[in-house]
Amino acid sequence: MPTTEEKKIFENALDCVRCGSCHVIYSTRIKSMRFGKQCPPGTFNLIESFYPDGLMYLAVGLSREQFPYSPRGIDAVYSCTLCRYCHSICEEYVETQTMPVIEELRNKAVREGVGPLPEQKKAIENLKATGSIYGYPREKRFAWLKKYQDKVKDLSRGDKASALFFTGANYAFSSSTEDIPLAVAALLDRGGIDWGVLGDAENCSGYPALALGYLDMFRELAKINIDAFNKLGVKQIIVACPEDYATIKLRYPEIGSLNAEIIHITELYHQLIRDKKITFKQNKLKATYHDPCYLGRYCGLYEKPRQVLQAIPGVELVEMERNRMDAWCCGAGGAVKIGKPDYAVAIGRDRVEEAVSSGAAVLVTACPLCFENFTEAKQAGKFNFEIKDLSVLLLDSLAG
Repeated sequence: MPTTEEKKIFENALDCVRCGSCHVIYSTRIKSMRFGKQCPPGTFNLIESFYPDGLMYLAVGLSREQFPYSPRGIDAVYSCTLCRYCHSICEEYVETQTMPVIEELRNKAVREGVGPLPEQKKAIENLKATGSIYGYPREKRFAWLKKYQDKVKDLSRGDKASALFFTGANYAFSSSTEDIPLAVAALLDRGGIDWGVLGDAENCSGYPALALGYLDMFRELAKINIDAFNKLGVKQIIVACPEDYATIKLRYPEIGSLNAEIIHITELYHQLIRDKKITFKQNKLKATYHDPCYLGRYCGLYEKPRQVLQAIPGVELVEMERNRMDAWCCGAGGAVKIGKPDYAVAIGRDRVEEAVSSGAAVLVTACPLCFENFTEAKQAGKFNFEIKDLSVLLLDSLAG
């Protein structure tokens, strides 16, 4: 039996007029139809139920109890990368609020015990047991700091700082991305930021639970983190992972108030460059920038990361056909990478092909999941092309 809240949210689905605006980018916004496709699950499955309008009608049918959740329905709901393109384009043309509906479809699947996908369930069990979806013990969360030469304040042990660097599990536990938080740490020091970390006490932001439909678990994690952050007395919480940033900035206020400014690392770099706290040497490079979904469509940070990249003398920025609001998803978002890794890489490969076609020599992003998925897509497609994280590129280009 649908809950009252569920019915209220699913009413948004009735606004969908099946116009198809969520399927492709309008020709006035794109150079060619080669990269005119937009919805990843719809594009790769070519079945209407995998497109956002199909999910809207699934919500209507479930709400009216016309049919139960089926395995195909669960596959469609958990194939969505939560990239938010459909929501963004609907806000411009149709006014359908798609993301709350898709989120509630996942919440409903969890409540009824039919979702998420098997590997995603394992990730949630890891989160319950260890505090991260990767299942590693907490003491490994800041293993990357052992490679950092300078002393770092541990705010969980009584050290004081004006800013907390919230690393996040996607950077902390992956060997392929551990050089990225190291680069962030070096840039924070060079910029004169008084910062520290939470060490073993750092907790998951709750994004995986929120994305997969475990709303109660997300709320519990958010409450724990809000309390922990507020007790630190910091003025800023610096976040590098876009998923964590959007979760803390946009969703935590639904749970409680934070006493600190939430700032993404690219916003902080922009300030440091503006104030001439960090400067760069010549680095002749033709680069294209990928907009992470949670940084762009969720939080509207399109220009500052580009301005940071262009602050490096010699960098020529060229745009992919799909950029800013129209950017194609990397394929890893919405916990899709956990449940359907091959499918996630296929989505990422389409983006790498687009980057190659731009004429750039390097694809730059500011998200650990984007970086990892593009790297795998590059290897799968045997592309002779460089994938670079923005923080690492900035550190490599530092003057002096």
